[in-house]
Amino acid sequence: IMPCLWGSLYSAVVGEVGAATYFMVFTGRPDGSVSATLQPRTSTTDASAPVFTLMEYALLVPFGIRGGITGASEAVVMESIEGLRTWGMLRIIGQATLGLAVCHDSGIFHRTVRPQDILLDLD
Repeated sequence: IMPCLWGSLYSAVVGEVGAATYFMVFTGRPDGSVSATLQPRTSTTDASAPVFTLMEYALLVPFGIRGGITGASEAVVMESIEGLRTWGMLRIIGQATLGLAVCHDSGIFHRTVRPQDILLDLD
């Protein structure tokens, strides 16, 4: 089930309908490091800023994107965020798989598992 669920979730994240809704803001810190946060996209947003979908934002919330992800440079922060997005997808897949296993042990079976069957809470 994991490869199929991974493919479906990855397709949902990468192929989400609609324009990206968040952009990345880099902020210099007093110690010389850089912090990145995701902000809602507006008409005045810099067109060159990296953009993220709502699903990608939801994947990054548990890792502290609201408060900022810090690194030595913008490149280091971007590399961290790419890894966290992948980890976020694996985390959700693990939770969904555990939920299915518990249901199966209880005699409850779900015929199909689709990205639409997985609900994300931003809080």
